[in-house]
Amino acid sequence: MHITALAGGIGGARFLRGLIHHLATREAGPDAATEITVIGNTADDVTLHGLRVCPDLDTVMYTLGGGIHEEQGWGREGETFGVAAELAAYGAQPQWFTLGDRDIATHIQRTRMLGAGMTLSAATAALCERWQPGVRLLPMSDDRVETHVVIERDGAREAIHFQEWWVRLHAAVPAQQILAVGIEQAKPAPGVVEAIESADVVLLPPSNPVVSIGTILGVPGIREAMRRTTAPVVGVSPIVGGAPVRGMADACLTAIGVPTTAAAVAGLYADFLDGWLVDDRDGDDSEDSAGQRGRGRHGLAGWRGPADTAVADDRHPGSSRDRRRRTGSGAPARRCPVNRVELVALTGLPEVGPGDDLAELIANASRDGVRLTDGDILAVSSKVVAKTENRYAPGESTDQRTAAVAAETVRVVASRTTPRGTAQIVESRSGPVLAAAGVDASNVPPGPDGAARVLLLPADPDAVARQLRARLTALTGRRLGVLLTDTLGRPWRTGQADTAIGAAGVCPAEDLSGHPDTQGRAMEVTLRALADEIAAAADLVKGKTDGVPVAVVRGLAHLVTEDDGPGAASLLRPAGEDWFRYGHAEAARAALGLTPELVTAAGLAPQPVSAGTLTERLQRAVTIARAAPAPGCPGALVTIEPDAVRLNLPPGAPGPALFALGALAQRILVAAWAEDVLLTLEADGDGIALTPSGRP
Repeated sequence: MHITALAGGIGGARFLRGLIHHLATREAGPDAATEITVIGNTADDVTLHGLRVCPDLDTVMYTLGGGIHEEQGWGREGETFGVAAELAAYGAQPQWFTLGDRDIATHIQRTRMLGAGMTLSAATAALCERWQPGVRLLPMSDDRVETHVVIERDGAREAIHFQEWWVRLHAAVPAQQILAVGIEQAKPAPGVVEAIESADVVLLPPSNPVVSIGTILGVPGIREAMRRTTAPVVGVSPIVGGAPVRGMADACLTAIGVPTTAAAVAGLYADFLDGWLVDDRDGDDSEDSAGQRGRGRHGLAGWRGPADTAVADDRHPGSSRDRRRRTGSGAPARRCPVNRVELVALTGLPEVGPGDDLAELIANASRDGVRLTDGDILAVSSKVVAKTENRYAPGESTDQRTAAVAAETVRVVASRTTPRGTAQIVESRSGPVLAAAGVDASNVPPGPDGAARVLLLPADPDAVARQLRARLTALTGRRLGVLLTDTLGRPWRTGQADTAIGAAGVCPAEDLSGHPDTQGRAMEVTLRALADEIAAAADLVKGKTDGVPVAVVRGLAHLVTEDDGPGAASLLRPAGEDWFRYGHAEAARAALGLTPELVTAAGLAPQPVSAGTLTERLQRAVTIARAAPAPGCPGALVTIEPDAVRLNLPPGAPGPALFALGALAQRILVAAWAEDVLLTLEADGDGIALTPSGRP
């Protein structure tokens, strides 16, 4: 059996020692031997007095090798501090980080090996030859990564090394930002990715989730390996009863805006976590987030979460891991607790124009501001994409704008006459059903000749999202999702909200059919439009008038898929399945044989937004009814009075004419319904009277 663990310092080392002891008491023989690989955090490393110090690697090595100072959990047992006293006498700085004499020997030997050209991996293996920790200890990377903390001191922002914040200041000064300097350029150390992908189980000990496990996962390629591995990934919460098991992890979690709860920490690993062990005191919290909970031993609760079991054999088809591999089908990787979602406006983008490389502009802006990380979702306004594609059309006159809408229309859903012209809801060539086919003049600069222009939607929003994602991946090396967003009105609701019209690498929907609700009943019709929810949330920081076309959505990494996925087109309801395919007036007219297209072709005006007087509404109803393709009623006299519509035939009209007059009366009834007028039909001498009797 091969176990791989990601570990920080004291908490990880003590967990591993307990694990090794447990395995030693249950091994059945040589064939049952277990190999353990430990991937250690090196972002805490620091150079002191010219010596390279690796606190977490050394703590694991000393603890498992039998040389740790048990009471304090770090440093050497039986340590003396003669060298530290001499350095203090010389006034050498810093004095807040004390190195013991025995510990210094380790740092001298490591520094000598590194100076001779050995990698950190090789130097660590050489040091372990002495200590024989019983595990293969690998640094997360051979490249230099150091954690720095931004604080405010004396009224100014200042970045200090993590060790100064942790050891000297005891994390008492609030961290405004925690940065892993050099992590974007770092590569996993040899054997790290292979150890994760070939493991039978991957463990997350109760180490600091931000500056230990978090930095290991931040090395490009490691988090991806955690997602790819077929091994179950099981973690132990470093939070018990709302407080860290050891250390000041709460200060780190506060710095990144995450609550100090077991469930919130699990959310940081939601894109790959299969099992999560929590204390009984945190069981309710985890149950609320995960929906299920199982009992473990020694007072621990095993949160089974969204996976079928905490440590199921996921090599079998149909298991949670097997489902995760099929995220390209459009299903979410897993139903995970989402405790915190961060929305960040990506500022610094210039006004774009035709031919601009939007992906490069976004990548450059992210380097200067919000640094992109794996699992981020970029919500990009479709308008900024359309500008780079030169999707402009003349918009100086009403006729030009109308022509632009007509050219982008597949079918008309509803039309209304307004004081500014005709407003239409249409199915656009780009896919969505929306006002004016998405043709818009807001935030659109005039053309080179100074004439007003309008902007069209991207012709294929999903294709654009895929291209943008591929280019961003090449530029940043990050695993990202991309949404193209546009503003749409919503039936039954006033106002507008952003929705996703294009998507790549983002699960667009989550089908909860068959899942139990909180009362145990199976849900039947619940399809969450995840992409639309994300798009609407992102617009809170983009806005409409702030010149910010891109937002970064963080905290939903489990929705970011390996492949591009089905796109936002999968959210479009086919017209044949749409219960509200037409507006109410258009539906009534279509029942008479007059589709919106035929109404336009006949030169008839759409229904006005302001309905007008009763007489005006009755006049429109009669006009529509007589224009409908149906047998005519030659010679029929139609009189519109203030309180009725009267239909009469001339004297001596043949019998079939009376039938045709009745058919015309019925068509007027239907057309009047579209005008919100309910008519009552009554035979009146040699004719028919249609009298208003209310509203439909």
